[in-house]
Amino acid sequence: MKASPRIVAALLCGLSVAGCGGWFCWNGGRSGPSASDTCVEHLKIVGAALLSYAVDWDDRYPLGPGWMDVLIPYVQPRLYALQRPVLENASPTEYGFAFHPQIAGLPWQSVPNPGTTITLFESTDTDRNVVGTENLLPSVPRHNGLNTIAYADTRVKAVRP
Repeated sequence: MKASPRIVAALLCGLSVAGCGGWFCWNGGRSGPSASDTCVEHLKIVGAALLSYAVDWDDRYPLGPGWMDVLIPYVQPRLYALQRPVLENASPTEYGFAFHPQIAGLPWQSVPNPGTTITLFESTDTDRNVVGTENLLPSVPRHNGLNTIAYADTRVKAVRP
């Protein structure tokens, strides 16, 4: 019996969000989460919200412009996840994450390589609702030489440039 796409999406969202809590349980013996751990947690929450949005809207990702705004109902009460936790000279109007245009408006099931298709990532443009490509990744990574990237399969990784 084949699982329906909606059931698969619901399971992926649940596993992704459950993984956020587990991330803090295993923290390598440190007293608190590092900035990169927290960035990973934020993108896991937003990535799960992105997939939940798609399931509710004809199985399609947002069109791009306004992507943060349409995800608000899906991240509440964790609106903090829409902002990078540590930005130099941060203010409430700086966000630091971008949405990749390659998935804009696509049905989530039609992404050819979900494990390598970037959906969200840390961005040098800190405006709200930024849509852009990897050229917006920080050239000097913010987390011990690593940038945080979310993929269409809901995995989030801290990667070297």
